[in-house]
Amino acid sequence: MLQHLSVRLALSVCCSAVIASLLSLVPGWIGSERQDADLPAFQQESRGHLTADNVVNMLTARDWQADLSQVDWDAPNRSLRLRIVSYEKERLYHDALALIRHVFSTADNVRLLQLEALQSGTRQGFVVKARPSDVRRWAMLRDDSKKPEEVLRAVFRLEPFQSGGLGTEE
Repeated sequence: MLQHLSVRLALSVCCSAVIASLLSLVPGWIGSERQDADLPAFQQESRGHLTADNVVNMLTARDWQADLSQVDWDAPNRSLRLRIVSYEKERLYHDALALIRHVFSTADNVRLLQLEALQSGTRQGFVVKARPSDVRRWAMLRDDSKKPEEVLRAVFRLEPFQSGGLGTEE
């Protein structure tokens, strides 16, 4: 009787292993289209359509040195307003350029990006307004020897920060 029990146990272990192996192949059988449909829009290889539902997903797909403190997606006007905050002014310039590149390379429906950058502990900062045409011009004038602040001033509309932007100030 003990021998029959050990044979049954061995058979059930083998059957379980075979079933588990077969189940591991199921995602490949379903196809990559189904898998891509489950991915967040901005983790796929193609550009996505920005909506109020996925704007946070797009912005958190990368790590930023500065803190993102406010986000406002205006769907009818296809404009995105962001506020970033950092103690270091250079981080603000660096992340402003990185965010501009990220937004326009991942979202296919943004007409205007307004980015407010504030230096923590001060009321100092700047506002950048970027459009797809600015990004195309930036790509043609690409000069990696320039500092981020120089690029922002040369290519994009850079203004001093005025209070009353996206909401309450820090």
